[in-house]
Amino acid sequence: MDVEIHANHIALSQEKLIDKGLELLGLTDCKPVATPLSVGVQLLKASKDDEAKFKKLNLNYRTFTGILNYLACRTRPDLAPAVSILSAFNNNPGINHWNQIIHFWKYVKGSRHLHLTLRPNDPQGTQSIQHFTDATWADDLETRLSRSGSICFWKSCPVAWSSKKQRNITLSSTEAEMNALADGVQENQWVKFLVEELWNKTLEPSTFHVNNQGLVKKIKNFSSNSKTKHLDIKMKWLRNLKNKNEISVVLIPSKDMIANTLIKSSNAESLNRLKEKYFLVQYSSKLLQPLASATWQSLVVALFRYLDHSQSRLLNSLAIQGCSPIKYHSAPSSSITPLTPLHHQPSLRSTIIHPQDSLVKSQLGEN
Repeated sequence: MDVEIHANHIALSQEKLIDKGLELLGLTDCKPVATPLSVGVQLLKASKDDEAKFKKLNLNYRTFTGILNYLACRTRPDLAPAVSILSAFNNNPGINHWNQIIHFWKYVKGSRHLHLTLRPNDPQGTQSIQHFTDATWADDLETRLSRSGSICFWKSCPVAWSSKKQRNITLSSTEAEMNALADGVQENQWVKFLVEELWNKTLEPSTFHVNNQGLVKKIKNFSSNSKTKHLDIKMKWLRNLKNKNEISVVLIPSKDMIANTLIKSSNAESLNRLKEKYFLVQYSSKLLQPLASATWQSLVVALFRYLDHSQSRLLNSLAIQGCSPIKYHSAPSSSITPLTPLHHQPSLRSTIIHPQDSLVKSQLGEN
């Protein structure tokens, strides 16, 4: 991973790892495409004929979904839904799934220069944690499960995001949105605790942005009946947190829903529109400047502490040699050094800092 420290932001990228994956696939000179998956594609369980065609290629499907998963979890939230969809077929992939893997890597080829940008001093940022949660409804044709997507910001920095299939079949879009909101609230509990512990401050109530009017109405005034009594416990839990002023739920237009691209494979227009909100920026210049404040240095130490171990663990598991480790780009006056790696369990959830890191706490506690 490359970490570029500028005067007013930090840019994270993984171009070397992308190049290695493209080289393994023989796609170094391929023609890029505009979306991670083919627009409108519906991937189903592979038939025996499809499985046989893929096995003839003698390729390791998991190697390439694993690299994509690592990218999606660290610096590329735009990849998360497609990675989640394709990883569901890790056990028995077919030729159709492999064709989408190739398509995916062509998209990564065309977007390899995108950087995840952290701007903690952005004047538009807020002191409270901001969550955006969204969900599909019964879009999986085989299981009729819905998909949840969420992204969390603090001080205009994306610090956590996820795209995952829900566990149970939902009977309405409102119920699917409620499950996504509940997952976001659970994520918020440890993110908020972590920030308050590290920065030694009490945060304002976290704000959750949703785009389902029925969900907002039920949280404000939920009455159990024959059609909604199965939602009783979860809905009352959410309403209790709202009444205790621990969270606030805000209705926003669907066009402003940032988490929308985390629940489905979007078309090129909507994907490009939301990249800026994800702080995915393409840089043409590598000119670096000194850190602006001690707060920046503390943030980078936290980033290094969390991310250092994950890359080596992934590369070792995939037996990929020759990939460069994390590189720290900063001015000569900066005293940033990599710290001892800590234990990390890989998942589709991406987090910038780790809640159990006592050393990071000591580095950041004074800021």
